[in-house]
Amino acid sequence: MNLKFTASEKKIGNKESVRTLVNYLEKENKDKSIGDREYFFDHENNTVFPIDVINRIDKKKKKLGANDAKFYMLILSPSEKENEFLGNDPDKLKTYTREFMNAYAANFNKGLQGSDLVYYAKVEWNRYDEKKKDIKDGNNLHVHIIVSRRDKNQYYKLSPMTNHQNTKSGPVKGGFCRKDLMIESEKLFDKSFNYNRTLEESWDYQFAKKHHKLDVKPKIVEKINPKNKEIKPKKGNDKGPEI
Repeated sequence: MNLKFTASEKKIGNKESVRTLVNYLEKENKDKSIGDREYFFDHENNTVFPIDVINRIDKKKKKLGANDAKFYMLILSPSEKENEFLGNDPDKLKTYTREFMNAYAANFNKGLQGSDLVYYAKVEWNRYDEKKKDIKDGNNLHVHIIVSRRDKNQYYKLSPMTNHQNTKSGPVKGGFCRKDLMIESEKLFDKSFNYNRTLEESWDYQFAKKHHKLDVKPKIVEKINPKNKEIKPKKGNDKGPEI
């Protein structure tokens, strides 16, 4: 599961109205009949119209200045293997998204749940090659999530881009840890769908590979599956357990 944090999309920015972003995310509905369109959804509803997304996000700006972010966008992108495991089922991805937003809310360490947030998500089936102006090959089902900087009661300012992590004092109490959420999103997927993730698919392994730290592989194995440390090599085998 790939998780991306971004201010917006296409350099639209997130300090003004969300209208431009919402209109951009409607691209796959072009020329589709009402019954065939993919609608926005939130924590309780499967059908939310674009105009409602715009109005509800834009109204949540209490005590936010002109240069403050008003919303953020998250992108949940299952791998091709994960999508195949789900049977390319958008409803399963929507269910997972709601569970993920519970984890997202909890990550702020303020006692929040997904239902306390103002967010709207949209399933997309394709990814696009902007240079070739064409649809990319492969299985690309994914979800865009627009989430307000403000909670429903406009009591908290919530930013997933903060560098504060579970602080107890100072102007920002709580904070947010993007790494923890990335790992939690993976665990949540595996638990929700009984998915048997391989070591090479894990976030820890991919992070180590990207940053040339694969010498820590045994530690990663132990972290993902502590039982591995109990495995002993068979008699006459001096290579140790396969990892």
